[in-house]
Amino acid sequence: MRAAGRPEAQLTAALANNRRLAQQYLALQELERKPLARELHDELGQYLSVIKLGAMGIRDDRRGERAAAQTRAAAIVENCNHIHGAVTSLIRELRPAGLAELALAAALEHCVQTWRTRLPSVTLRWSVTGDFTSLPEEIALTAYRRAQAALTNIAKHAAARHVDIHLGRTGTPGQPDNIVTVAVEDDGVGSAASQPTPGLGLIGIRERVEALWGELSIRSALGDGYQLTARIPVQSRNGSTS
Repeated sequence: MRAAGRPEAQLTAALANNRRLAQQYLALQELERKPLARELHDELGQYLSVIKLGAMGIRDDRRGERAAAQTRAAAIVENCNHIHGAVTSLIRELRPAGLAELALAAALEHCVQTWRTRLPSVTLRWSVTGDFTSLPEEIALTAYRRAQAALTNIAKHAAARHVDIHLGRTGTPGQPDNIVTVAVEDDGVGSAASQPTPGLGLIGIRERVEALWGELSIRSALGDGYQLTARIPVQSRNGSTS
């Protein structure tokens, strides 16, 4: 009876764990969708309404005044430019710009440069070592998202003055020591827990990293910022290192 009960208990535990992961995944999806919906409503909806009103004004102007039509047309152009910028920003959030065309290092450097304009009071120091050509797409995308999530958390919560972002690749292709490392460290408020519980954004990144047989470590001390490091082995699709 004991031998029969153990597999059942293991199955029950596995199902409970799968249910928990599914709930976390759904919560993460909703967390990602909310700001996207807000941006679509605030940026696109509002400016499309203004464009429509301007176009209707030109259509219904019985006086045919050229100066008024030019003013309305200029406003339409300006609003279209704003929408184009907003759409481009949303697309970059959904799919990193240039990651398919550029190596990971170049795409991530572009990401860091974008964050420099968003966080003008924070010094972002960027460094890279290793060769990132011929890197599997799922590893490049996970490493990119890992740094992106860390910078988002820093902007929201850290109150940091300095941030160090390092991307590295060590080892030899085809060997177990072929590993991609992404490390982000800040000097912000930190946490009293030495191994703080990650938020939903970092939970999603951790699951992506672990799905690639990697590991994500988070270290912190109160008043001494956070240190987040992801280490991902470079593997081919059949599971061997490449």
